[in-house]
Amino acid sequence: MPTIASVLCNLVQCPHRLNLDLHGDPGKRDSESKFVELLWERGIDFENEVIANLKISFKDLHALDPGPALTRRRI
Repeated sequence: MPTIASVLCNLVQCPHRLNLDLHGDPGKRDSESKFVELLWERGIDFENEVIANLKISFKDLHALDPGPALTRRRI
């Protein structure tokens, strides 16, 4: 599993969540609310805006496969 910000955030909030994200039954998860989806969309838009304004080169990792434990509707 790649170490990304959301994984570290979930680990700090609840160590058991990381285990459930990796090994739990995805069918038992609650569906995301429309509000959470809106927050994700706005967060992604903000990240893209910040990255577009950077004056340095960077490697875009969006195309990497995060694996089934981290797969969500993104971009």
